[in-house]
Amino acid sequence: MGFFLLQKYCDCLIDKAPVCCPDGWKLIFAGSRYCKPPESRYAPIEGEAAAIVYALERSRLFILGCNNLVVCTDHQPLTGILGDRDLAEVTNPRLLKLKQRTLRFRFSIQHTPGKWHRASDAISRNPVEEVRAIFEMLRENPSDYELELIEDTEASVSAVITGALSGCQDDIGVMTIDTIREAIVEDDSYTKLAQCVENGFPRTRHKTNPGIREFWNVRDRLSTDNGVVLLDSRIVIPIALRRRVLKCLHMAHQGCTGMESRAQASVYWPGMNASIRQVREVCRTCTIRAPSQSREPLMLSPVPDWPFQNICMDMFDVRGHLYLVVVDRYSGWPIIFHLKPGHSTTRHLITLSRTIFVAYGATREI
Repeated sequence: MGFFLLQKYCDCLIDKAPVCCPDGWKLIFAGSRYCKPPESRYAPIEGEAAAIVYALERSRLFILGCNNLVVCTDHQPLTGILGDRDLAEVTNPRLLKLKQRTLRFRFSIQHTPGKWHRASDAISRNPVEEVRAIFEMLRENPSDYELELIEDTEASVSAVITGALSGCQDDIGVMTIDTIREAIVEDDSYTKLAQCVENGFPRTRHKTNPGIREFWNVRDRLSTDNGVVLLDSRIVIPIALRRRVLKCLHMAHQGCTGMESRAQASVYWPGMNASIRQVREVCRTCTIRAPSQSREPLMLSPVPDWPFQNICMDMFDVRGHLYLVVVDRYSGWPIIFHLKPGHSTTRHLITLSRTIFVAYGATREI
């Protein structure tokens, strides 16, 4: 995670920040860190929100009390979640907690495309010496090195496509990249999609061709390789082959979770997850193999109405020392007790609990 804190020195409108003019914004503060192991498993929108929270908290000495603070992000869905959306409308518990941590700051949030970000290259894509040497050689003899780079790029993309199709076979035979290219020739909408990816989508959704309008929300993640459209490293499957790919995904009868996990690493088309669920619902073998005790949905605890109405307690050991930690769910206030050897008994726990209740009031739930 990384961020840059910039200060405005120009007279331009704030809605064009921070790319209104070359020298209008100057660097004040910067920071970056590695993601923690749980953060590395966040969904993209959760990771982007966590990065914004990290930036705000690290810059708090500069921005607390600032009435003209602007947060720029290249993840557009966050503009609504961290903007003026009510807390009750945020159903994701992780996003809800992240949004609560931003409430002490006054800011407006706006979407800035990644290509406009001044900080991204310096934080995550700073060129190394090998890359710099390649560009120096390109300047001296562009023809040879450009051809070599193009060949390497095509080989890399072909490897991605081959890996995505590995294991995808049925009674008709193994599905290869040639199979996909043959289906693309007969798919007019796919050809229009490839052309639109190469030439750029229209500015608005309603101006996009109706046959490819369903790709509008993922347009920034699409690319092409010799007519084959890729979503990140996943192949966009033509309409004629989607039923065949579903059959390949369903061969092991792994249920929705297994099929979706395999599909999300290799293939893509709009409504793919719905198609996978439909195949699973009509399969008797999947129903027989399904676990009898499925995982229950996440049940959120009600938010307390006053301090110490609901507390959490946990006893843990650090380097041979025993501790009891008590946290108020309303305010997050922590209390830590150091227990002497032999004091991890019910009697001592009751004594400490009574001490907490005398100081803060009897809690409703532990």
